[in-house]
Order: sequence, then C-alpha cells, then structure tokens
Amino acid sequence: MVFEQRHIDIESKDILAYIKKKKVVSWQELEQQFNAQRGVIKYKIRDQQLFSCLFNKGQYFTIYDLVKDEISDEGLWRYKDIVFSNFGSIEPTLQELITQSKAGYNSKDLKKMLNLDLYHQLKHLVRNKQLNRIKIGYDYFYFALDEETRKRQIKARQEITPDTDMGCEVSYGKNANVKIVEIIDVRKLNPGDYILENLEAVRRVKSGWKKKEVARELNKNPDTIGKICKRFEEQGARGLIKERKQ
Repeated sequence: MVFEQRHIDIESKDILAYIKKKKVVSWQELEQQFNAQRGVIKYKIRDQQLFSCLFNKGQYFTIYDLVKDEISDEGLWRYKDIVFSNFGSIEPTLQELITQSKAGYNSKDLKKMLNLDLYHQLKHLVRNKQLNRIKIGYDYFYFALDEETRKRQIKARQEITPDTDMGCEVSYGKNANVKIVEIIDVRKLNPGDYILENLEAVRRVKSGWKKKEVARELNKNPDTIGKICKRFEEQGARGLIKERKQ
C-alpha cells in the first residue's frame, strides 16, 4: 500500500473520534481511513491505553477509557463475537479466570466465555503446572494451582454437582504424575488387588505413553490397557477396581 504524504495533517482527536464512532477498529482499517502508516497512527495516539482482542494477535482493538465501564467483573469485554481481556493474551487470561473462579471451569465454560477453541492453551498450562485438571463425573474441570484455593473450588464444584465422582488430577508429559484425589473405599479391595497396577497404566497413558508401550512395560495385552483406560474415563477412580462376581 502506498501512502500519500499528508499524514502530517492527521490529528489525534480525529483518530480518537473515529475509534469512538466505530467502537472497535483494526490497524489496517485506520491506515486506509487516514491514508497513513501504522507507525504514524500509533505515534498520534501514543498517550492512549489500547485494549486489544484475544485472537488474531490483537488485530482488533479499542481505547481502554472508552469501554472500561463495560468490562465485566471477570475482566472481559465483548464486542459482537470479539472478546477483549484485562489480562492480555489467552493463557494469562485463562489462568486468571480459573484461579479467581468460585468452582473452576470446564472447557465448554471457557470456550463460551472467550469464544475460542482453547484445547492447546489449556493443555500447555496444565503441562507447565500453571493449572490443575481434575475429572469430576464425566467431565474435566480446571482449577487453581494454589492448594488452598483449589480445595475451596473443588468443594464448591462438588456442592454444585453432589452426585458425581471425583477422578484424578492430571498432568501432561512423560515425567508427569497422576495422583488419586478420590478416597477409594478400601472395603472393595482384596489382598493382591491390581488397582495400583491399573492406576500406573492410566498414569502412563495420560502422561503421553502409547498403549502398546504401557502394555509391554506392565506385561499386559494392549487391549487390556485400553479397557482399563476406558473404565477410568467412564467411572473415574472406581473404574480401576474390578468388581468381583459374588
């Protein structure tokens, strides 16, 4: 794009008036509107705090002072399908939303809030030990890393869904650990029960091992490992216990 040399006449008040009228703009739009390079426009509004959207590398933005009274208690502002955050980019926003939440969130909650597919960001935060991921019932929920905060959140979540089972706390990566959060009814266990071996199988699969690798290490059939993992997905920790026929 070739710009005429008339950007000297651009005044910041004209740019701000245009942004106020449009509510949300992009740099490309401003370049075309004022026939000026981005650097010139940025210089003209350098005293303003910009508020950028979460996706497309902040392609869309507004002036913070224009919308600050409309920002939600969670630190979010939505314009049509575009979401803006007080916390900057996607991962810091997720971490803050989940940490400050009363009862944690599942991925559906977060996707609805941010209007984004968040699978990779959530996985990265869990893998880097910035969030905790725990199965409750048939769904996974994300909770704060801080232990006391997480306990309060889990308690609140269980009050919302009191009839669901607690699953496991999950980390990603080959060196990750999985620990049982649920207290297992020891009356169901017999001497030599293979629950710990099943737990180890699930831990390794959740940590990124292939089922064939786990089967070879634990001297089991890959189909058996698959069945163990399936029971765990469906029943949580109880799926690790084989119900014995009476």
